[in-house]
Amino acid sequence: MARTGEITALTSSVLLRLFSYIFFRWIPGDLFPQLLGTSFAIYCTSWIYVVLTTPPYDVVDEKVDVVVKPIEYGTGSDSTSNGVPAEEIDVEDTIITKSKPPHPLLTLLTGVPSTSMFASLTSFAVNVVLFLFMIDATYRAALFHTLEDFSFARLGYVSENSAKILVREPNITRLPIFLSYRYADVPVIKTSGAHFDSSWRHSSSVVDLSEETDFTAVMTIEGLRPDTRYQYALSNNYTSYFITAPPPGSVSRRGLIPDETVIRSDETNRGGTFTFLHSSCIKTRFPYNPLDHPLTIPGMRPLAKAFSKLNPAFFLFLGDFIYVDVPRRHGVDVSNYRREYRQVYASPEWPLGARVLQDPLYPDQTDYDLPWIHVYDDHEISNDWSANTTGVFPAALDPYTHYHISGNPPPSEYAERNGLFSRRTSLSPVHTQTYTTFIQGPSSFFLMDTRRYRSEPCSSSDETCDATMLGEAQRKSLLSWLAAPPSNPGVRWKILVSSVPFTRNWRVNAKDTWGGYLSERRQVLEAIWAAGSDGSGTGVIILSGDRHEHATTAFPPPPRLENDLGARVGEAAAVEFSTSPLSMFYLPWRTYREDPPKLSSTGDYYVGHERETCLKYHPEGNSKFGAIRIESPKGSGQSLLRYMLYVDGQEVWSHVLVAPERRRGAIGKWKEGAWE
Repeated sequence: MARTGEITALTSSVLLRLFSYIFFRWIPGDLFPQLLGTSFAIYCTSWIYVVLTTPPYDVVDEKVDVVVKPIEYGTGSDSTSNGVPAEEIDVEDTIITKSKPPHPLLTLLTGVPSTSMFASLTSFAVNVVLFLFMIDATYRAALFHTLEDFSFARLGYVSENSAKILVREPNITRLPIFLSYRYADVPVIKTSGAHFDSSWRHSSSVVDLSEETDFTAVMTIEGLRPDTRYQYALSNNYTSYFITAPPPGSVSRRGLIPDETVIRSDETNRGGTFTFLHSSCIKTRFPYNPLDHPLTIPGMRPLAKAFSKLNPAFFLFLGDFIYVDVPRRHGVDVSNYRREYRQVYASPEWPLGARVLQDPLYPDQTDYDLPWIHVYDDHEISNDWSANTTGVFPAALDPYTHYHISGNPPPSEYAERNGLFSRRTSLSPVHTQTYTTFIQGPSSFFLMDTRRYRSEPCSSSDETCDATMLGEAQRKSLLSWLAAPPSNPGVRWKILVSSVPFTRNWRVNAKDTWGGYLSERRQVLEAIWAAGSDGSGTGVIILSGDRHEHATTAFPPPPRLENDLGARVGEAAAVEFSTSPLSMFYLPWRTYREDPPKLSSTGDYYVGHERETCLKYHPEGNSKFGAIRIESPKGSGQSLLRYMLYVDGQEVWSHVLVAPERRRGAIGKWKEGAWE
C-alpha cells in the first residue's frame, strides 16, 4: 500500500507542477484552477499517507535459527515422557535492516516524501506555494479590488474639431463636474497677425452621476482647430493634454520647420505623416508574477517605450479588453462585468498605454493623452460567443456601452435612421450601436461587430451555407461603404476593422473566425477587390486580432477577374494585418498554415479556397502591436502605408503598401453588389 501511495504522490505532484507552469506561463484557461485544486488535494492526502505509513528503513536480509535443547528437570523428576526424552525448541529470527537513502534532490524534484524530512517538507511547501499562487491569481483581484470608489478620466475619440473625455466619479461630493480647456500650442502654420487665445474656457458640465451608468459620463469639447494641442481640466482634479486630428484627407503637419517645405529628418515627429496603433487582448497579471500588483498589465511597458518614436494619433483596440471568463468567471451579472473594466483602468500600467510622454514640438513639457477607440470580441461576453443578444449579452453590453461605445466615434447614419439609441440618463442619449464608420486623416475606417449579429458558423466543406457574421443590415452598410467613393480626395485608404481574423489560415478553432462564414466573406472580398481597382486611388487593408499571433496575409483577386483588371490586379489585392496580444499569452505551437487554392471548372476559386498568400508569420511574443504610418511624399501624388510590427517593444518587421493610382474617368466593375 505504501508503494501505491508513493505512486499517487508522484503522479499528483508532477501534474500539479506541470499544470502550474502551463497556467502561469502559457494559457491561464478556466480549466486549470480545477485541475490544480484536484491535483493538490490528491497530493496532500497521499503525502500524509506515505509519511505516516512508510518506515524509514528497508529490510536487507532475514535469518532464522532453530536451536533444540533438552529439558532439564530437577532431582527426582522424571526425565522422560513415555520413553521419549523431553526437548525445547528455540527459534531465533534475525532481521537485518538498512536506513533508506534520503535522495533529497529526487524528493525536491518529484514531491514524493523520503527519509529526509527537510527535503520532504520543502517539496511539500513548493506544491503548497504553487496552489496558493493559483488562488492568488484567480481570486485576489476579484475579492480585494472591486474598486467601487475608483475614479478616473480617459480620452476617447478625438476628431479634427472635437474631443470626448470619459469620466467616472462615484464621490457625489465632487459633483457637479466642470470641464474646461485651453489652447496649448503654437500655430503650426504661422499667419501674420493671427491671435491664439490660451485662456481657459468652459466646455460642459455633469450635474448628476448614478449607479445606472456605473457613475460614468462622456463630456465633449467642440469647436477645436485641427492638428492642434490643447489642455483640458476637470473640476475633480484630472488634467492632461491632447492633440486634435488633422483635417480629413490630410496628414499631420506637426514637426514641419517654419518654411513648411522640409520635414524634420528625425522619426519622432508627426510632420507629413499619420500614425496609429492597433492590437487586442489584455489580461491583467499575465505572465503571472507573485510580486506584481494584482492589476498589472505587463504589455503596457513595451508599448510605452515605442511612443516617443511613433507619436501615434490614437490606439485602435480590437477586442478582448477584459477576460471575464479567464481564469474563472466570478459571476454573470452586470456588477461582475463592470468590475473587470474598472480593474483594467485602475492598473498601475494603464497610464503608460494611455499617454505619450513627449510631443516633439515640446520636449520639455508634459505628456499628452492617447485616444483609444474600441471594438469588442468574445471575452467581453463569453468565450467564442455566437448567441446574439441572449444570455449574458445584456449584462456584458452594459459596461461596454458606458466605458467604450460612449467614448467611440459617433454612430453611423444607419443607427440614426433606425433608432439604435437608448436614453440611459437625463444627460444625453447613449447609443448602443456596436459598429460604425469614421474618417481620420487620410483614412476611412469601418469598425465591424463580429459577435452580436452572427449565426451558427458553417463547416469548411459546406459551400452552400449562408451563415452570417455581420447580419443583413451591417453587411449592407459595409458593402455600401466599400463601394462609395471617398468623401474627400485626400482619403487614400479604407481600413476594415475586424475583431477576428479574415484569413482562414488559422487552423485552431477556425470556425470562430471568418473561416466559419466563407460565403459572406466572399461577398466582402468581391467588394474589396472592386474598391481597390475602381480608379479612385483608394487602397483597402484589413486589421484584426484575437489569435495571439501575427500574420500578414494577401488576398489577390481570382483568375476570372485578372483579365478584367489587367495591370490593376495588384492594386485590387487586399492585405490583412492580424496582430495580438497586447498583454497576454502566445501559443507554444504553430497554428497558421497556408494551403494551396482550389479552382473550379470555370476558373474561379471554390468558396473558402481563395488564394491567401502569407507575407509574414510571427507567433512569438507576449506583447505585440502594429503601427500603421501613412505618408504622402511631397509632389509624388502617392500615398504610402508602412506597417511596422512591434514585439515586446522592438520593431521586428515592416511592410510597405502603395495606394492604387488615380485614373480620370475610370469606371469600376462593381455594380449593385456584384461584378459585371
